[in-house]
Amino acid sequence: MKLKSIYKYSFIIIGLIALLYTGLRVTAEITVSKPDAVGEFFVHEGKNVHYRCIGEGPNIVIFETGFGSDSLNTWGAISEQVSDRAKSCWYDRLGYGWSDDFGVAFSLQQKAQVLSELIELVSEGKPVVLVAHSYGGVIARRAISDYSIPIKTLILVDSAHENQHAMLGELLPPIPQTVARATYLDALFGLSKIKNIFNREGSDEQVRVRDYFASKKYSNVLNNYVELGGFFTPLKNSNIDLNDVELVVLEHDPQSYPATERWEQANRIWHKLQSELAALSTNSIFATVPKATHNIPQDNPEYLVNQILIAVE
Repeated sequence: MKLKSIYKYSFIIIGLIALLYTGLRVTAEITVSKPDAVGEFFVHEGKNVHYRCIGEGPNIVIFETGFGSDSLNTWGAISEQVSDRAKSCWYDRLGYGWSDDFGVAFSLQQKAQVLSELIELVSEGKPVVLVAHSYGGVIARRAISDYSIPIKTLILVDSAHENQHAMLGELLPPIPQTVARATYLDALFGLSKIKNIFNREGSDEQVRVRDYFASKKYSNVLNNYVELGGFFTPLKNSNIDLNDVELVVLEHDPQSYPATERWEQANRIWHKLQSELAALSTNSIFATVPKATHNIPQDNPEYLVNQILIAVE
C-alpha cells in the first residue's frame, strides 16, 4: 500500500512539473521579441535574405559581420554615420537576424555567394568599399576570390585568418563540439527562452538579440560552424590574390588585453597573421586601432568610420 502511494505521488509530481514546463514554454514563445524587419529582402535559393541600405551617393559601402554577431547591433550606428557620404548597406547572413534559417547546411562557399549577390544587387556595377569584421573577413576574401565583385577598397577589421586555429592552438581554441551540442539541446528544450521570460530588462535591441541567441536558428549556426571546422583552409591553398586592390588591415590593440604570457603570445601570433593578410595586396595599409579589443566596431567606432570615409573619398 505504501509503495502504491509513492508511485501515486511520484506521478502527480511529474505531472505538475510537465504542466509547469509546458506553461513556461508556451509563455516563452509568446514573449519572444519579434520586431518588424528594418530593411528589405532578396531571395537566395528560395531563402529570404534581409538587408538594409541607407544614404545615397556615387560610393557604396557594404558591411560583412563576424561570427556570432548581430549585424544591426554591430553596424547600425556606423552605417548611419557613413550614410552622409555614401550608400551604406549591411545584411543578415542566413541564420541570423531577420533572414531565414539556412536549412541543413551552409558552407563558406554559399556564404560568399550570398555576399556576392548582395553586392551585385545594390552596387549597380560600381566598385564598392567592403568592410568585413572577424569571420566576415574570411567570407569577404572568398567572395572576392571566387566571384567577379567590383572592389574599390577592402577593409579587414581584425579579420579571422584561414590558418588561425592551427597557428594559435590552445591559446585561442576553436569552439568545441560539446558547446555546439549543448546549445542545440538548450534551444530544443527552450531552457534559455524560459530564462529570458524573467529577464526582459534593457533596450528592445538587447532583448531581441538575447532572444536570438536562445533560438534554434542560432544553435543551427553554431553547429554548422563547428561541423565545417570553422574556416580551416590554408591561406596558400585559397587562391586569394588581391593584386593591387586597395586593402586596409586594422588589428586590435594588444594593450587592451591582460598583460599575461598567454595573451602576449597570442597577440604576437595574431599580429603575424594580420601581416600575412596585409601582404595579399601590393596596395595595403596596416594599422593598429588604439584602445580596441577584437570588437573594434564597438570599442572604437570613430576610428573605423574615419577609415571608411577615407576609402570613400
